[in-house]
Amino acid sequence: MTTPLTNTQKGDICRAAKAAWKVWPEREDYCGGLNADVPRHRLFDAWRREEQERACGLRSLTTATQAHFAPIMAHFSALATPGEATALTGYWLGRAAEEERNRVLHLLRTSTLERKLAYPGYPEAICRKQYRCGLGGATEKQLWRLLYTVRSRRKAGGGKC
Repeated sequence: MTTPLTNTQKGDICRAAKAAWKVWPEREDYCGGLNADVPRHRLFDAWRREEQERACGLRSLTTATQAHFAPIMAHFSALATPGEATALTGYWLGRAAEEERNRVLHLLRTSTLERKLAYPGYPEAICRKQYRCGLGGATEKQLWRLLYTVRSRRKAGGGKC
């Protein structure tokens, strides 16, 4: 998804980062030494950007998209509770995985209907034959393969290959 983050989401990320910053054991070392003259809020911003880059490869929230939101939140949730897997971290990791799965299902639905085929009947039948499960039980990789199968069966608009 290429939709940018909302201001509310950016605020959520900053609040999660602030919670992680407060419990970060190396914070005082980071704030001392060569950085002693730098205001704390600037050090926090620099640290947050470094951690965002670790989480999703982007330093700036202005370039982040909806696809980056859950991984960033999972990263800061994990940092806020070092040494233990929390339900909140698991929630964000699960949400990131589910968003990708939903994206593939949306593409599958769109491609099937563009080809004037029955949805969910047509891809469901292929899924049951190839993977011995319904769409709901298919893995993300199987859904991608199914999408390519549907796209290769008939051209968009209902024409025959």
